Amino acid sequence: MIFNFNAPVADLFETRVTFTTYGRIVRLQIQESSLKVGPPRGRTYDPTPIRSVERLKITPDGASAIVDGAEVIDVHNALHPSSKNRDGINDLSLAFTSNYDKMRAKLGDHLVDGIAGESILVDSDAAPSLEELAFGLEIETESGDWIVLVEASVAHPCVEFSRFCLGPERSEPRQLKETLQFLDDGMRGYYLGLPDVEPVEIALGARVRWSRFGID
Repeated sequence: MIFNFNAPVADLFETRVTFTTYGRIVRLQIQESSLKVGPPRGRTYDPTPIRSVERLKITPDGASAIVDGAEVIDVHNALHPSSKNRDGINDLSLAFTSNYDKMRAKLGDHLVDGIAGESILVDSDAAPSLEELAFGLEIETESGDWIVLVEASVAHPCVEFSRFCLGPERSEPRQLKETLQFLDDGMRGYYLGLPDVEPVEIALGARVRWSRFGID
């Protein structure tokens, strides 16, 4: 839904609501196909299908974008022929530049912004916790309204991406386990569900904010 922030939301939840702009979108992406390739026992992470775009079109089915003059449907969109959508849980994914800084510091400079395949990358000094996203995350649309993304969940890292982060020279089971733990709890990012709304567009530079609720 498009949320009218002039509505008495605080009355509805019997809480005090603070909306603060925490960052702006600095990267938007589409995954043309799965980033995990190869046979099950030899599967690897390949970021080649990630395409950087200036705008995302968002519908209840998922995201799409114009790439080289043609519309490309994201692999997590329910309408993709090889969709990886899990009943709306992973419609969109979102990550934060501050977490990429931490990932590079620990695992190497090959982890450039966007390499994890998130739909939206937000420039922010501090990434929110899952608890801070409990009431949703709001993104400014091209029309000036705000779209509310809800049902946040942690985008747990997969083994393939964790091995990619480690690189071929670090492959001990202990290192893999530590990397999986490091990338969890929102470090790699979050999944967010999409509301049932008319199609909207979000663009680079759009403001992003989340809510902090306090009991009056």
